[in-house]
Amino acid sequence: LQIGQPAWAGKGRMAEIERLQLQIEALPLLRGQLVFRRLEVTRPNLALLRDAKGRANWSLHPDAPPKPLRLPPIQDFRVEDGRMSFKDAGRRQSLQATID
Repeated sequence: LQIGQPAWAGKGRMAEIERLQLQIEALPLLRGQLVFRRLEVTRPNLALLRDAKGRANWSLHPDAPPKPLRLPPIQDFRVEDGRMSFKDAGRRQSLQATID
C-alpha cells in the first residue's frame, strides 16, 4: 500500500506499508458497526508532516479546523518493523520513531 504526499507537501510518499492484514467482526457489521478483530501492519514507513500554516498531510481536509479522531474498536493491533517520522514546521518539532 502506498499513499503519496498532497501537492503542497512536496514529492515522496506519506505512507508505505508492505502488508496490511485485517479481520473484521461480522455480527457488528450487520448492525452497521465496524469492529476490527485484528489489524496487522508489516513494515510501515510513515512520513507525517504539518506545515507552518497548520496543514497536516494525513488530513483529508487540511484547511478545515481539526476534529477528534474517531477510530473503530481494534481488539488486536500489531506492528512489525515500523518506522515513522514527524515534522511540525509551526512548532519546530520533529520525531523519528522505530518499532521492531
